[in-house]
Amino acid sequence: MKTTDELLFDKMVDLKQKKSNPLKKTDKKILILSTPRSGSTFFCDVLNNSGQIGECAEWFNMRYMAAYAKMSNSTKLDFQQYYKFIAEKSIGDTGVFAVNMHIEQYITMLDNKFDVLSLNFDLVIYLNRKDKVSQAVSLSIAQITDQWSSSTLAVQDIKGKLNVNHITKALTHIVESESFYADNLKKATALECCYEEFTDLNNTKHFLSLFEHLKIDTPNFIAKNDSKKQRNNHSQEIKSTYLKYLTGDYQDSFKLTY
Repeated sequence: MKTTDELLFDKMVDLKQKKSNPLKKTDKKILILSTPRSGSTFFCDVLNNSGQIGECAEWFNMRYMAAYAKMSNSTKLDFQQYYKFIAEKSIGDTGVFAVNMHIEQYITMLDNKFDVLSLNFDLVIYLNRKDKVSQAVSLSIAQITDQWSSSTLAVQDIKGKLNVNHITKALTHIVESESFYADNLKKATALECCYEEFTDLNNTKHFLSLFEHLKIDTPNFIAKNDSKKQRNNHSQEIKSTYLKYLTGDYQDSFKLTY
């Protein structure tokens, strides 16, 4: 297994070797907005397996851009050049360019004087998760280990590093991201999809709605996902203990470290 940054560098090298498909006026673009650990990678994997969408990934993640700069031996990123490269290499023969983007990544781009919505996406989707505490625990673990998928190598173990403060900060980040979405991006969004629903592959309504919005006919669509859900053996226990902390039903809660 490789680390996140190693895998991203490999991805850029692989993209470089692919055929370029210049964007045409008839091509469509979709933006999938989400908060971290809300199943956006799972969602994109199902779309990628459908064969109807160009490769969907976090193309506007700064770590992706850093991997591209490293692959290109560039000291300064030219965003327009990067966007052209990503779009032409990832769209394939589908005619649909797809981006998965966390709210924090949108804000980072905005801070760098670029509004991603100016790319005129044909469809904007938002993914959310009802169980915010499980989401916060998952985010905390990923932040500490830098293991963002089951196929990624963790750079360090969570033991002794995950605590109440860390989970609370992760929960605050999720809530603040959702608030920013509601205030600034919701009006541009056509579909909102729930993690607890779309991760049930028997429930395909969100994917079918996406295809319907793009006017893509998929009468034989079957939702398939090749990746494993990332789980930590102690996640449920950590969540339970954290909830006890929130309700005051835990002694020495400020000393609580997992």
